[in-house]
Amino acid sequence: MSVLVLAIGIVGAAGMQLTALRTSRQSMRQSVASELATEMADRIRASGAVLKSGDGDSPFAGIDYSASAEPVATSMDCQGSRASCDLSQMARFEIHEWEQRLKTALPKARAKICRDANPWDSAMRSYKWECDSSTAISGAASLVVKIGWPTEIPASLVSGRDDRRFAPALVLAVEEGGR
Repeated sequence: MSVLVLAIGIVGAAGMQLTALRTSRQSMRQSVASELATEMADRIRASGAVLKSGDGDSPFAGIDYSASAEPVATSMDCQGSRASCDLSQMARFEIHEWEQRLKTALPKARAKICRDANPWDSAMRSYKWECDSSTAISGAASLVVKIGWPTEIPASLVSGRDDRRFAPALVLAVEEGGR
């Protein structure tokens, strides 16, 4: 009987260790995603490309990158003292570098930058990848950076659609709607 109780205790402790490890990895990914989103938001604000020229002309608006793909290469190297890049080339160069860091730090992640008036899906109780651009023309939608990655939650514990396991985990507003 005591061997049975000991075995149950060991299995329980092992389960707690696995849960703690999974939670620790999720927390690390959340921190990295927060740093990457903040970095991109700062780059967008610093360049003024989205805020001054409108989304149609901005290389930042409309980014939809999956880390399972290679970042689109840029022919321009805008780093160093001899580099002579205009704002658009510099933005494309910064996007390329950021996508490479995203791929390295979160290998299975997805990132999207768009105008979205309502990034939260209340029916699924999670953020959504689709952007509500219907209000973007009027300026009511916020410019947001969305980053997500597959969770380690077993499929049996997630009810509803399978895409709930890979919804954006972080949504950061770069510029509030209403400009």
